[in-house]
Amino acid sequence: MADEARFLLLGGDARQTFLAEALKTRFPVGTLGVPALPDTPLEDGAHLVLPCPAFTPQGALRGEKAPPFSAVEARLRPGVTVYCGKPGALAATMERRGARVVDLLQDETAAWENARLTAEGALRLALEQGSLLGKACVVIGYGRIGRLLACLLWRMGAQVTVAARKAADRAMAEALGLRAVCPGDGLPETTALVFNTAPAQALPVAELAALEPACVWVELASAPGGLPDTPAFSFRKLDAGGLPGRFFPRDAAQVLCRAILRHLERGT
Repeated sequence: MADEARFLLLGGDARQTFLAEALKTRFPVGTLGVPALPDTPLEDGAHLVLPCPAFTPQGALRGEKAPPFSAVEARLRPGVTVYCGKPGALAATMERRGARVVDLLQDETAAWENARLTAEGALRLALEQGSLLGKACVVIGYGRIGRLLACLLWRMGAQVTVAARKAADRAMAEALGLRAVCPGDGLPETTALVFNTAPAQALPVAELAALEPACVWVELASAPGGLPDTPAFSFRKLDAGGLPGRFFPRDAAQVLCRAILRHLERGT
């Protein structure tokens, strides 16, 4: 029963702190390695809530105070659900111990809500570089984040170009009044900001090298991102991962809380 659920939150950033507060209004909640909260582990059998994303590339639980992965493994058993984001290969490791793994970022509603917060965070970073009115901005990729961000930039008066591989995505962007190109077909000479949402390099090196030194590259995608390791480029790069937790942790926590509640209500 949903009302009988208990949760243990482990690691993470400020989102986990606010998520613990939100869940406490309805359920018994314990925390372990959560920022600004004391360690209050529950007895065995509680559902686990890990960060979003859950693990570093090295397989460690994310968070400055996060316990080792062994603390997660010790609590895995049949009947336990692990809620997290992007568990990667470690999902199979946890499922072999009998637990069910739920990727909260696969929830369609949560994915769009999280994309909105990411787009708003990217806009905030852009405004720190100066006014967007009349500036040439490029959005690489036209998934959830790319679509929302392109619209936000356009509403702020930017001259927006969408670089997307799929013809249908380019057609959609053009239908909304944006300029759209296939990656490699050329970017505006006066490009001031590039927002990459593609998880792999989309622009050829020659096109990257043509960007002016004053251009700012905002990297929104997960590793490896949109830039090759070499060569070095003259423009400035801003690493912009985890913007919901960085700028809007309380709102991001509510997104995750609603996703957990939807899962419990479905009973799946």
